[in-house]
Formats: sequence, structure tokens, C-alpha cells
Amino acid sequence: MSLGELFHFARMLSKAGPSLEDVLNKEKKPCIYVGMVCVLEAYQGQGYMRKVMDLAFAEGDRLGIPVVLDTDAKSKCDKYVHLGMKLYGTRDLGPGGTLYDLVRYPKKAE
Repeated sequence: MSLGELFHFARMLSKAGPSLEDVLNKEKKPCIYVGMVCVLEAYQGQGYMRKVMDLAFAEGDRLGIPVVLDTDAKSKCDKYVHLGMKLYGTRDLGPGGTLYDLVRYPKKAE
């Protein structure tokens, strides 16, 4: 992605409205925000995304706080839902697409 494309994407994000992380921060509610999960193509399908997310989920459970993230594709959203996250909402990027805000609330200790 070129620098110009990055600035354009940042402008689209700012017009899409606040993310779930923004909402929680404004309400002074702590959360774990997963900024980006990237797996090299050669390693995809081997469970690495699940391992990373399991680390975040375990820490969220330990601290009693939600884990949140956003993604830009329905197919990615579906993968996170499969891992136990819930779709919190969507944000329209116009011709740039849609952002999907996801959350996983902490599991209660038994």
C-alpha cells in the first residue's frame, strides 16, 4: 500500500464513525484491542490465527475484560465469529467497503 493509499484509507476510517474500541475508551471501559493479525500465506490454514486469538482471549478472561477487533472483509469476520467472537456492528466505508466490529466478552471463572 502506498503512502497516498494509506492516507486515503485513514480518511475513510475517520468518516466511518467510532469503532467499538473508541466507544469503550470513551466510556473508560478497558478492553484488549487486537490491531491486526497477519499470517503469511505459506502458514495459513495451520491454526496460527487461532493461537494468537486464544492468547488474547485468555488474557481477556484473566482480566475480566472484552477482546475487540475490526476487520475489513466478511470472510475474515466469519473466521473470527467461528473462533467465538460476536459481530457487534458494521461501519460503512462507502466505496471502500465495510468494517466489521467484533467482540468476545470474558468467560466467567468457574
